[in-house]
Amino acid sequence: MEIKVVIACAASKRGLPILASLIICYLASVKFRQWRHRRNLESRLYKKHKQLEKDRVRFLESLPPTASNDALCEMSTTELRRELQAGRVTSLEVLQAFQRRAAKLLPRNCIAEVFLDAQKVASGCTAINPALPLCGIPVSLKEQIQIIGYDCPLGLVKKVLYPATVDAVVVKMLKIGQAIPFISSSMSPAGLSLNSSNEIYGKQRHLLDDARLSGGSSGGEAMLIAAGASPLGFATDLGGSSRIPSSFCGICCLKPTSRRVSLYGVFTRYKRAVLHIDSTVSLLSRKVDSLVDGMRCLCQPLQNELDPYTVPIPFDEAKFADNTRLVIGYYVELSESGIPAPVPAVQRALAEVRYLLEKAGHTLVPFQPPNPRYGEELFTACVYADGGYQYCGALHDEPINEHLQTITSFLKIPAFLRRFLSLLIRSTSHNFAQYAINTCGRQRGADMLRLNCDVASYVKKVAQAMVTAQPRPIDLILCPATAFPAPSDSVSSILLESCQSYCGLWNLTDFPAGVVPVSHVTESDEAEALKMAQELRTTSGSYVSRKLHEMQKATMGLPLAVQLVGRPMHEETVLRVMKEIEVMAAFSYTV
Repeated sequence: MEIKVVIACAASKRGLPILASLIICYLASVKFRQWRHRRNLESRLYKKHKQLEKDRVRFLESLPPTASNDALCEMSTTELRRELQAGRVTSLEVLQAFQRRAAKLLPRNCIAEVFLDAQKVASGCTAINPALPLCGIPVSLKEQIQIIGYDCPLGLVKKVLYPATVDAVVVKMLKIGQAIPFISSSMSPAGLSLNSSNEIYGKQRHLLDDARLSGGSSGGEAMLIAAGASPLGFATDLGGSSRIPSSFCGICCLKPTSRRVSLYGVFTRYKRAVLHIDSTVSLLSRKVDSLVDGMRCLCQPLQNELDPYTVPIPFDEAKFADNTRLVIGYYVELSESGIPAPVPAVQRALAEVRYLLEKAGHTLVPFQPPNPRYGEELFTACVYADGGYQYCGALHDEPINEHLQTITSFLKIPAFLRRFLSLLIRSTSHNFAQYAINTCGRQRGADMLRLNCDVASYVKKVAQAMVTAQPRPIDLILCPATAFPAPSDSVSSILLESCQSYCGLWNLTDFPAGVVPVSHVTESDEAEALKMAQELRTTSGSYVSRKLHEMQKATMGLPLAVQLVGRPMHEETVLRVMKEIEVMAAFSYTV
C-alpha cells in the first residue's frame, strides 16, 4: 500500500518534491542511528576504561611492598606443587610472585581483567591436596572464557559491560581442582586476526621486538606465558589461534581433540558461521609438564557430568609414561599445494628435531597429507560457510586494525563479484582465486550437506594415510607450526594468512596438535633467507615466497617451534614426545 502511495505521489506534479523529502528523511534517520550507535560504543568504551583503571589500581595496591620470590615464575606447575607440598612457600606467595610479574606487563596491553578475589582464594588454600595437580597454583584465561562477574567481550567494544553470570565448565573444573584463576588475557576482535590488539585493552606487540606481532587470536595469553607472568594458561584454537602465537612467542601449547575438553561457557561468534570445525580449549605454558597437569585437572569424570558432550576419558598416565619407540611421519612443506614452504630457519629447526628423535630411537618416515591444497580449500570453505556474514556482523562499526579491515572489506564484496574476481585472477594466482571462491559461502542446504560429506571423506583419507603407512602405521606427525617466525606488524594480510595453513589442516581433521619451542633464528638463517629472496627475485619466483624470505631481515634471536600431531584422543602420546623434544632441544627463554 505504501509503495502505491509513493508511486502515485511521484506521478503527480507535487510528487517529486515529496519523494525527495522522504528519501532525505530516510537517509537522515540512517545517519542518526549510526551516530547514536557510535556514541553508544564510545560511552561503553569510556565506562569500561574507567572500570579497568579502578580495578588495576586496586590490584597494584594489593601487592606487598616487599619483593616476591621471582624464581617461582620460572617453575612449572609440577615444580610449584612440589614447593607447596614441602611447605617452602604458600599459595599466596606463589600467587603474588606471578601477580608482580603480571603487573610489569600492564603497559604491554596483553592483560584484560585482573581477578580481585584471587588473593582471598589463595589465602584460604592452606592444605595442599597432592591428588589435585593444580591445587594452590595460579592460572590465566583468555578473555572469551567466562568467569562470573567479569566481561568476556572477544575484543569487541559492543560486548563490554556484560559480565558473565556463570563460570565456563573449564573454570568450574579448575576451581574444583583448587587452581586459582587470577588474570585474563586480551585477544583480537572476534578472534579473526593474527594481530591481537583491540580498542578495549590497547595495541599489543611482541615481547622481544615492538615492531613485531605476537600472533593471534590468543596473542595476549602467549605473551603472559612467555613473560613468566602465568605458569599455565587456557585459550582457544579454531585454526591455529593458540599454536601460531605460541610458536611466535616461543612457548608450549596443546590443542586437544574437540570434546576432550568442554566448550560450555566459552563465548564465541562462530556457532552460526562455521561448519564442521569446532573451536577447542587449548593449554599454553613454558613447560610441557604444566600442560600435562592442566590435562590431568580437566580430564576428570566430573567434566562429563557438567558437560555430557565431552568424552569421558581420564588422562591416561600409562600412555604418557610409555617408552615404546614410535613411528613418526614428517614433512617440511605441503608439497604441490601452492602453500609457501617454510623459511630456512624453520626448516633447520625441523631437521634438528628430526635428528634428535631418531637419536632417541624413534623411526622417522617421510609423510605427506593427501592433497593438502584440497584440505586447505575445505578448511576455508568451512570457516566461511556463511560467506562471512557473521564475521562482518560482529565487526560492524567496531574500531579495528588494518589487517581486519582488509578481511572485512573483502568479505563485504557480494558473492557473485568474488566469483567473477576469481575467474579474472585464476591464471596468475590460483590460491587467491580459490580463496575468493571458498569464502562465498554455501547458499543452499544441499551445498552445506555436500561440504560436510566432502570434509568427512577427506578426514577419512588422512586417517587412512596414517594407518596404512609403511613400514608401520604412523603414530605422530612432525611438521611446521608456521612458515616463519614472528612477523613485522606492517606485513600484508595475504602473507599472514599463509601461515595458517600448517595449523588449519589439523583443526579440519580434528587431530590433537602440540607446539614446542626448539631453537632461535641464527645469523646464518637470516642470511640464507635473504639470499633465497634475491634468487626468487631474479628468477621471477613466487611473489608470496619471495616476500616471506624478505621478511626474515632482522629476525635473529626470534624463537622457532615445531608442531607434533597425534591421532584423535591420543593427547598423552603427543605430550610424551613433546616432553622428549623439550628435554633434548634444551630451549632457553630470552624474555
